[in-house]
Amino acid sequence: MAYVSEQHLAALDDLDTDKLKKFKWRLKNHYCLSSAALEKADAPDTVDLMMKRFGPEEAVKISVEILRKMNQNHVAEQLEDKHKQTGNRLMLKLRELARLKRNLVMNQAHINSHRCDQWSLILGDNQLNWRRIKQKRKEKLLVDSLKELVEADLKEFQWRLKNDHKDISNSEMENPDRLKTVDKMVTCFGSEEAVKIMMEILRKMKQNDLAEQLETKHKQALHPFGVLHVNGLINQSA
Repeated sequence: MAYVSEQHLAALDDLDTDKLKKFKWRLKNHYCLSSAALEKADAPDTVDLMMKRFGPEEAVKISVEILRKMNQNHVAEQLEDKHKQTGNRLMLKLRELARLKRNLVMNQAHINSHRCDQWSLILGDNQLNWRRIKQKRKEKLLVDSLKELVEADLKEFQWRLKNDHKDISNSEMENPDRLKTVDKMVTCFGSEEAVKIMMEILRKMKQNDLAEQLETKHKQALHPFGVLHVNGLINQSA
């Protein structure tokens, strides 16, 4: 579920590279995740694997256990507290959805605009959460792709970017680092279009492996860790 994965991802993002490696080592040795799957997994990939293997609730519990074994007690407590808070908020929303559905069934002809607004607001909040996660993941993919380029290749990328796309001026591309380059692309084109543009430029630079890697990870990032099936949850709550 989006609310679980957002808090879970934030916790692993707090770990530096060495701590993330230790986290993955404990994960594969004590919780039966394959070494091959975890070897090159970054924080989002690790969360994704855990969600698929254990489910959202168990994945959070396992992460809290591992973080405590690593003496990352502050990160573990933050994840546990935020998970409880967001879980409670979701339950309140689900109860409200169940109540609204019963009212819709019993009083379909008399539903007023206020109740319809409530329905849209509750559903919209969950959709907004997942859009935010996708946005962050796409931006991280862009930055990670540029980190794979040496300085000379980065300069060539920036040169092609400003020459192929007049929305970006020469002055803006004079001395930008990788993060500023991605920020400018997202501001000018939006994150989705920025991914397409980066793949095009990388292929022109013969960086085909990097372009394919970006394309694959981008497709994975478009799918939520878990889907909140509203009708099913409402029927269970009713």
